Amino acid sequence: MKEPPPSFRAWHLLVLGLLLVISIPWYWKGEGVEPVLLGMPAWAFLSYALSALFACCTAWFILYRWPEDDE
Repeated sequence: MKEPPPSFRAWHLLVLGLLLVISIPWYWKGEGVEPVLLGMPAWAFLSYALSALFACCTAWFILYRWPEDDE
């Protein structure tokens, strides 16, 4: 299998790392009443939505950006 170019690997890891970091709700303030989106607290909705986006990006990277096997 041909090794992917370093720029592809760095970009791939940067996107997935960024999605992973912003999907964790540790930076949300715990003061006051939480806003509710679709019956869930906003932090839970954001976490679920970004997890789904993370999964879609991973699937897209594997299906369309993975280096082809020359054999």
